[in-house]
Amino acid sequence: MKEKKCLIMAFNKSVAEELFQRIMNLSKYDSMIPSDYQKKLIDFIMSGQGNGLVQAVAGSGKTTTIMQALNELRKQYGALNKPTIVKTKAYGNEKPSVDYINYKGITYKSGTTHSVFGKAGKTIVNYALMTTKVKHIIMGSKYKKQLTGITLEPSEGFSVQFKEWIYDGVSTFHASESNFEKNKLVDSYAYQFADIVEDLVGILKNCGVGIFPDRPITAEIAKHFYYYYGLTPMFKGEKQSVWNVVEPNIFQFAIDVLLASNKFESTKKVHPITKKPITVSKVWDYDDFFYLTALYNADMPEYDYVFLDECQDTNLVTQLLVKRIIDKSNGRAIAVGDVAQAIYAFRGADANAMNEFAKGFQATTIPLSLCYRCGSLIIQATNQIFNEVTKTFPYTQIKALDTAPDGLIFHAPSFNDLTVEQVKAIFDGKTGVICRKNAPLMKMMVKLFIYNIPVKFLGKSEIGKTIINKFNHVYDIFNKTGFAYDVNNIKHTYEETGNSLTKFNEELSKHRTNEFTALEENGQLDKMDKLKDDMDCVSYLGEIISAKYGEDGCNPKNVEKIIQDMFSDEALQNTVTLTSVHRSKGLEFHRAVILNYESAFFNKLAKQTHLYEQECNMAYVALTRAERELVFVNYGES
Repeated sequence: MKEKKCLIMAFNKSVAEELFQRIMNLSKYDSMIPSDYQKKLIDFIMSGQGNGLVQAVAGSGKTTTIMQALNELRKQYGALNKPTIVKTKAYGNEKPSVDYINYKGITYKSGTTHSVFGKAGKTIVNYALMTTKVKHIIMGSKYKKQLTGITLEPSEGFSVQFKEWIYDGVSTFHASESNFEKNKLVDSYAYQFADIVEDLVGILKNCGVGIFPDRPITAEIAKHFYYYYGLTPMFKGEKQSVWNVVEPNIFQFAIDVLLASNKFESTKKVHPITKKPITVSKVWDYDDFFYLTALYNADMPEYDYVFLDECQDTNLVTQLLVKRIIDKSNGRAIAVGDVAQAIYAFRGADANAMNEFAKGFQATTIPLSLCYRCGSLIIQATNQIFNEVTKTFPYTQIKALDTAPDGLIFHAPSFNDLTVEQVKAIFDGKTGVICRKNAPLMKMMVKLFIYNIPVKFLGKSEIGKTIINKFNHVYDIFNKTGFAYDVNNIKHTYEETGNSLTKFNEELSKHRTNEFTALEENGQLDKMDKLKDDMDCVSYLGEIISAKYGEDGCNPKNVEKIIQDMFSDEALQNTVTLTSVHRSKGLEFHRAVILNYESAFFNKLAKQTHLYEQECNMAYVALTRAERELVFVNYGES
C-alpha cells in the first residue's frame, strides 16, 4: 500500500511546534472518548469523501479533535509503529530542519503556512528576503541595500515619477516659492505617501491580483482594494490637498510597482513544471512567500490529507496553494477555523475566507459548537458583544457545556484603587492579562514587577525588539553614538557616554513631541495611535530601569537584560502572562484579566462593516481565553 502523506499547517511557529510534539505522541489519544460533535468530524475524516470545513468555536477542542483523527489515521495506516524523525534538505545558510514524522505507513509534516510555501518557492530560485523591496522600487536610491550575493542598485524611474506628482500638488500652494523649497517639501511628503503605496502593493499581493481571473492587474482593481481595506489616509490641511492631487495616480502606479516587484532583480529560469523559460525575481519580501510561489506555479509535493488551521485568517492565495498540494487523485483538505476569530485583515486576510473555502473546495461544513473551556456566564458575556456598525450581535454558534460551571465575572475597581493584597490575589500564576494595545500591558508589568509578582510579556521576538529599537534610537540621539543591531540576536555595540535616566527621559519627551507634531501636521491619525503605544512602552521601561538599576542604569546593556528576563515568546507556568489579543489566540487561562476593555477595544477608525466586525472578533477572542474567571480592570490611558 502506498504510504499516506499528511500535512498540518499552523498559523504561527509556536503552534506548529506544539503540533509537532503532539504528533510525536499520538498514542496518548487512544483512550480519549470524543463528544458527538467531535465524533462526526472524526468519522468524516476517516470514512467520508471530499473536503471539509470545520466551524470550531473558541475552546471547542479543535486541536485535540484533529489529533484524535490523526491518531485514527495512524492506527489505520501506521499500525503501532513508533515515530521516527526525518530531516529535510537545507537551503543556503540554513540548517537542516526536522520536517517529517514517519510512522512507516503514514508520514506527518507540521509547519507554518509560510514555511511550507516559502520552501516551495525555493524550488524556482534561492532568494534574498528584503522587507523594504517595494519601498526601494518606489523611492529609488534612498533604499539601496546590500544583500547576500545581490546588490540592489538605485531605481530612479519610479522615484522621479512619484515625486513629480507630489511636486504638482505642492506647486498649487507654493507657486511663488523657489524650486529648492518646493523640492524640499516634496521630499518630506514622499516618504509618507510612499508608505500608502507600499501598503497597497502588499494588499494586492495578498489578494492575488494577477493570479485570479476576476482580479486582473488593473488600476480599477487596485482602487477597489484601496478603499476595501481602508487605506485612505486622514491628512489635514495642505497635506490632504496635495494628496488629493497625487491619489488619482497611485492606482496605476501601484500596479506598475507590483509588476516591477515581481521581476525585481530578475533572473532567467526554466519552470519546474512547464519546462518553459520564465523570468523570476531574485529578491522576495514577506508578502512574496505566498504570492510569488503561486504566481510562478512553484513545484510542490502533494499530500493525501491537508489540515489547514485558522482558516478564517487566510486569503485566496493561501487557499489556491492548498489546492495545489492536495493529491490530484483522492487528496482531501480539512480546514478548521472560526468566523468570529478573524482578526488579521491588516495582514491581507480575506474577511470572507471561511465562505470562500466552502465554495472553492465544495467543502462539507462540520460544526464544533461546544466550548469546553469557559464557564456558562463567560459564554453569556461573550454572546453580548454588540456590533455598533450593523447594530447586531456578532455571528457565533458558541455554546457552553451543560455541565459547565457558572464561572465568575468581576468588574474590578481601577487598578490604582486595588490594595496590594487584592493585586496579589488577582494576579497570580493562573492569570493572563489581555489588552488591545501594548502600552497598558507594559505599564502593568512595571507595577507587578515592583510588587515582586513573577510576570512575562509575550512577544520577545517582536514587541521586545521594537522597544529596544525605540530605546536605542532615542539613546543614540542623546549620546550621539552609534549602534550595530543584529536582527538574529538582541545584541548591540555601544558607548556608555551618558546613562542618566532623567536626561534620557528629557530626550524621550522631546523626541515624542517632535514625532507627534509631525504626524499631527500630516493628519496621520492612524499612525499616531501606534506611535503613542510604542512611546509609552519605552517610557514605562524607564520605570523598570529605575527600580532595577537606579538613576544611572539607563543603557542598552541593561535594557537588553530586562527584555531577556521579562519577555517571552511562549506562556510559562507560575507567572502572570501579559499578552496582546493577537498573541492570545490559542491560549487559555484560569483567570483572564481584560485590560482597558471600553477604551482599548473597538477601534472607532474601523468604519467599514467588515473591518469593524474584526474589532468585535477581537473582543470575542479576548473574553474566550477565560476558563473560570473573567475580570475587567482599567489601568490608565490606553
